[in-house]
Amino acid sequence: MMWVLLLLAWIGAAADEYVVSAAGRNVALSTRGTALRVRIMGDAAPIDESPMIAPTTRDAAWSNSSGPYGTGISVPGVGAIFVSSDARLTLLDAAGALLTQSSPVVEKAELELGGADRITGRGAAMGDSGLLLRESGVVTPKVDNTAVFVPWYYALGIYGALGVVDRTTGRAATNYLACNYTLSGDTVTWRYEGPFELYLMPARTVDAATTALFALSGGVPAPPLYALGFAASRWGWTNASYIASVVSDFREGQYPLDVIICDFEWFTNTSDYSFQSEGEPWYRDFGYYDLTFPDPENQIAALKQNKVRFGGIRKPRLGNSDLLEMARENGWLLATPEVTGYATGRNVNMSHAGFADWYHNRMRHYKADGVQFFWNDEGETDYFTFYHWQAPEMYYGDVERFFSLNRAFTPGMARTGAAAWTGDIDPTWDSLQETPAMIMGWGLAGMPLVACDVGGFTAETTAPLLTRWMQAAVFFPIMRVHSTLDATPHWPWLWGEPYASLMRVALDLRYRLLPYHYSLAHLQAQTGELRVARPLLADYGVATTDAWLHGDLLVAPVLTEQGNVTLDFPCNVFVFNSTETFDAGAVFELRNASLDALPVFARAGSIVVLGPPGIQSTDDLLAAKPTALRPCRRRRLHARAPRRLLRVDRHRPRPADHRPRGRRGTLIQILSRHAL
Repeated sequence: MMWVLLLLAWIGAAADEYVVSAAGRNVALSTRGTALRVRIMGDAAPIDESPMIAPTTRDAAWSNSSGPYGTGISVPGVGAIFVSSDARLTLLDAAGALLTQSSPVVEKAELELGGADRITGRGAAMGDSGLLLRESGVVTPKVDNTAVFVPWYYALGIYGALGVVDRTTGRAATNYLACNYTLSGDTVTWRYEGPFELYLMPARTVDAATTALFALSGGVPAPPLYALGFAASRWGWTNASYIASVVSDFREGQYPLDVIICDFEWFTNTSDYSFQSEGEPWYRDFGYYDLTFPDPENQIAALKQNKVRFGGIRKPRLGNSDLLEMARENGWLLATPEVTGYATGRNVNMSHAGFADWYHNRMRHYKADGVQFFWNDEGETDYFTFYHWQAPEMYYGDVERFFSLNRAFTPGMARTGAAAWTGDIDPTWDSLQETPAMIMGWGLAGMPLVACDVGGFTAETTAPLLTRWMQAAVFFPIMRVHSTLDATPHWPWLWGEPYASLMRVALDLRYRLLPYHYSLAHLQAQTGELRVARPLLADYGVATTDAWLHGDLLVAPVLTEQGNVTLDFPCNVFVFNSTETFDAGAVFELRNASLDALPVFARAGSIVVLGPPGIQSTDDLLAAKPTALRPCRRRRLHARAPRRLLRVDRHRPRPADHRPRGRRGTLIQILSRHAL
């Protein structure tokens, strides 16, 4: 066996690699950030710039070493990776304990890793949303409507692994990565096409795994505060008067609101689903529709005066004939056939630098007109379309925090400030029951800011279903209703009593909890640990998906039409806003629950500060002071939070070594108008 140190000049590669030659194969070892990088070498250079990799720290220093497992590299405080004489990989933790060993690295494009009988972090889809992959199953990374799977997993209590390839042509479709992994027994087998790199992260806990993943993929910034308020979306805004009247109805009815979001009808006069590849000469890709926004600057200014932001949909394609001809001449269109079925021959290549610059310039006027953010839809044209879409929508030099809402995600996308929603889900009780699982599954896969179409999208919903969904969504990372063209909009007052009043109560609770929610988002950004829609798996090893943690609040909303809830308490809890307590191991049961029932508990020792009642927007919240303290048994605190709720429409970069100070005795600190 031979080993040599190779200095690399390729952009995106680690500063150096330790190349081990064993059994006729070369394996290159290095670090990216704090992750251990294994490159299965052929004739190819290292993968240059994967969108999934953007370490938040410098590559960890390593030293080459030898031992009973062969030769390799070790990183103090992280672990070590060795290659044996028969080309087997061995991963150790920082204390030298064995975590996993692989099969020999052979000519065929696969690699087996043992010791992983339960894995999580793969992603989720409607109909396939369990948090754990047990005993057997294959995960093929893809992005699709209501489905995202990623080339990452966490073997519980052992290590995390992220696989990287250089092509998005798995299964001959560009929305698949050219790799997959299979769990069989306690063995994970990776299969791949072309160059392959595996990033290994020793991790004894779920928190250690997500922290390592976010450190490797670029982190997850806290969103602007308005994004955590309530968003009212629909397909079917008819005209400017209707838009104004809906906002007025929200305000007059005392239903809190921060955002309205429009579909096709805000920028063009029709949808483009029926267009052929040549497009239509009259179609407007970058304008406003005369009926909905005849005076866009003044209309958007009026919305802001009413403390409402505006977001609009975008599609990853062109519809205007002249623009399509120009795009073809410049090589800006994706190759056919089109994988999503929406726009054969008209989808753009968001990764093309020339197109990105042109698109950015075409979109700039929207920002000048006051459009707050974009809602990116139907971008499953390539595995990384949604990632590349973010850059031309950003407005460099501005101080506003970037935010966008996207129908799918890939690891690394969260670092841009992007959020995702779970796609075009059905208005059914089954969809409601699966939604928390999808949100938690996507968080474990690298996207902690997740929304859904509250009430369901594809058809008419019902008042009881919408009400229960609104109650659960109080504790989702992002709370947003949405409905299809011919369905009744999900505005609370359209559904009669008692549903309208119950939805108002849910919205009021959301806004009273926003100081807590926003501070949790900052803790999440600072630590890399999931704090909003946190699975019980992270703290208690329980893979349930009908209850979750919101900071120190344990949420078990009613998700069934029958109104039934059963929850085994994993810890001592205190009923939120009450004096009733339950000990760990107790069973909570609710049968035929009344429509106003929303079971929420607090872990013993936590303190929650609420905002005042009656808040109608996050702008109001910034001017208010917390008025209610809810202690939950007088024990030590489980967490601390930033001292101040930041004014989030302004962002100031902080020093890399900045650490917010907490004040003992509160989990959520006082509100302030001032930014750091």
